[in-house]
Amino acid sequence: MKKNITFTGALKRNRVIYPKENNDESIQISKFIVGIKKKSFSLVTVNGTKYYTYRYTGKINGFKNVCVVITYPYGKFGIPGALKAYITTNTELMTTEILHSYLERWSIELFIREFKGKLGLNNYQIHSLKGIRRYYIISMLTYYYIINKNTKLSF
Repeated sequence: MKKNITFTGALKRNRVIYPKENNDESIQISKFIVGIKKKSFSLVTVNGTKYYTYRYTGKINGFKNVCVVITYPYGKFGIPGALKAYITTNTELMTTEILHSYLERWSIELFIREFKGKLGLNNYQIHSLKGIRRYYIISMLTYYYIINKNTKLSF
């Protein structure tokens, strides 16, 4: 049975794509986007923030068909450091859905980074499903303790 799983994540600006505008030859996202005119971008709003977005659907190394959304925050169009790129394996998602999905994921990423860094759990090596379960139980209990340390709890 094949599972239909969608991946959404961020891409580095130096990731290679194969756009038709470049005769299907490889080019880094940061170099490709320089040749795209502003009128080819769409202005979208996600969670109250405006972005200029450009969609690329096609091949990247490791994937035959993905959607890459290339963005600049409103007011920072063309500034290389402001360029961000996001990927999804579900090419039917709307641009706003892709960005919203990633922004939701980002808060989880920060939460996990905090777990690993601040709670000292980044050196834990897991070798079994039982170990993974224990890791998350310990992590959640530790986090709960820290958050509620100064709060009086009554049960």
